[in-house]
Parts: sequence; structure tokens; C-alpha cells
Amino acid sequence: YDRAKVARDYPDLMPPVMAVDPKNGKEYLAKQLSPEAMAVEKVRKAAQKDIDKGNYTPYFDVEKRFYADPNQYPLRGRTLTDALPKKQETINKWQAKFDTPEIRQRLMNAYNRGAKDPLTKDWYAMGQLEQEFIKEYGPEQGRRLFKEAFADSMAATTGGADPTSNLLMSYYGNFLRQKGQAVPQNAYSMPYPIGGRFASGNMAMYDKVINQGAGFEAAKTPKRFNFSADFLGHRDRGTIDEQMMTGFNREFKAPPGDSYGVVEGVVQDLARQIGVPAANFQDVTWAGLKGSKGKPMIQHVNEAIERTARVTGKSPQDVVRDSLVRRTHPLYGIAGTGLTAGALAAALRDQDGEDM
Repeated sequence: YDRAKVARDYPDLMPPVMAVDPKNGKEYLAKQLSPEAMAVEKVRKAAQKDIDKGNYTPYFDVEKRFYADPNQYPLRGRTLTDALPKKQETINKWQAKFDTPEIRQRLMNAYNRGAKDPLTKDWYAMGQLEQEFIKEYGPEQGRRLFKEAFADSMAATTGGADPTSNLLMSYYGNFLRQKGQAVPQNAYSMPYPIGGRFASGNMAMYDKVINQGAGFEAAKTPKRFNFSADFLGHRDRGTIDEQMMTGFNREFKAPPGDSYGVVEGVVQDLARQIGVPAANFQDVTWAGLKGSKGKPMIQHVNEAIERTARVTGKSPQDVVRDSLVRRTHPLYGIAGTGLTAGALAAALRDQDGEDM
């Protein structure tokens, strides 16, 4: 493939093909990867193997990660109060369901497991990327664009996505925005490596939040509101996602109804008891619940930078400038490993994961 071409734009699209969903037997239009996309995937796969072995120099020093200054990003609203039921009897109902000694102990046990790995903490520390925006655009515009292009874009496209898929979708939206192009309505119209069964919904949310300027409200979009706030350095906000809900009740993938404030209140109280900010209780507990190794968001960004550099032949410095900060060039990431064209397309359709 032409490296210069895929450095400027995403790989060619192919017309979708009719396929059958194995879960429900319904027909649907599935993404078909172009030969160019498959060639890019081959290079990406080799790059990821090297990255996993540590055979590269991370652009950002993960050990020196730090937070954006929350004082530069004032927030309107607080989910702890705005995302609560209006009636006390409803609050009592949710507390009886989600604030029990057993749940609190389960969360504390998960925190203690996660705390053994220093990389589980400070997952949201993105000050290094923020500084790249400030270096390019100056303090005022740089911070405004960091909030829009990273924090809010990530929060808009977080639904059902693992961190890398989340990052790729948010930056695909940024790329289209910079080009003045509309967001495709269907996942099969989105280029490699964008995909997943939640891609169309997440990209529609990007269009609403970023392109149409809807933003987030603490009362109406509490999880996304807090996810963005945490990236902006507001560590006193607790993001409650699908993985965190496994510590409360596996029946729910998100706090049901108007219970978000009650669920977050448990996290806030436990964090206060052990003397850590809510975001740092949540990120460590998240890893403990999942049983995964710590991998801060800045490391996911590092790997995307390296993959993109190897796919395009550009230097990591140029990737950061063009793909992450200016948002005028594609960002490449994981889409599947060792798959045939059809299987890879299916993986891009069905890709599922967690938010952290």
C-alpha cells in the first residue's frame, strides 16, 4: 500500500456485503475490508507484536504522567446531586439496592487487589497530551481544543468501547470535523480501523455532542459528564461504567433509572474513607474488578502513536502533531489479529469491551 496515502486519509472503503447475524439470524449489511485496509492491518499487527514486547520508545513517559489542571476547566453541575432522584423514598429504594455492606466490601476488596499494581492509579492523567495542544495553539485555545478533541470526544464515544476503540472513534470524528465531512450513519460506511457494534451509536453521539454543540449535562448524561471531567483533572468525580457496575450488581450495565447519584455516592464515600479522590478509587477498583493489569490511558495513546508511525512511515512526533493535535491525519490502532478479511470485518462490527 501507499504509505503516504494512508498517512493522509483512511484506507479505501468497499461496498458492504449481506451477512447473517449468528445471534438472531437476521440479515444485515456488513463491512467489507478493502485490499488496502488488509495490507495496513498486516503492518499494524506486526507493529503491535513489537509494542507488546516493549521494542519501541513510548512518546510519553508513563511513569511521569500527570493531570490536567482542573482550575482551567470549570464545570457546571455535579452528578452526585444532579443525578439523584427528586423523592427521598426513591433515593432510599436505590440505596437499599446498591448501598449494602456486601457491596461496599466487594468494592474495597477490588480496590485492594488493584492497588497492588501502581499502573492502575492515575488512569485519567492526560496532562502530557494537554501540553501538546498548548504547545501548538497556546494556553487558551490549546485547553479549549484539548477539552473538545480529547476529553469530550472520548466521553461521547465511550459507549461499549475498550480504550483504544474509544480513542480511534473519537479521533475519526475529529478527523471528519477538521475536513468538514459529515459523520457516516452506518458502521459499514466507516473506514478501517473504525468499527464495532456500537460504532454508529457512538459516532452519532459525537456528532450531537461535538459537531452540534450539545455538550454533556450532569443530570442527563452523568457517566459521560464525569468521564470528561476526570480527563480534565477533576478527580473528585466518580465515573460509573459497566465494569464498575459488576461491583454493585452484574444485572446492570449502567446505574438504572435515576440511580447514578446514589451509586456514585457509594464510591465517593469509600474513597473518602481511605483518603483518595473518587477518580483514584474508581480507576484502581475498576482494574481490581476486572482482574487486569494497569494500563493508563496515556499508554493507550502511546501505542496508537507508535502503530500509526509504523503504518504511515511518519515519525512519532509528526503523528502527535498531525493526528492527535491538529487532527488532520488518521490515527491507527487495534482492530483484530490473525483474522481473515471476513472475520476481521465481523470483529470490527462486533467488537465489544469496557471503558477503561
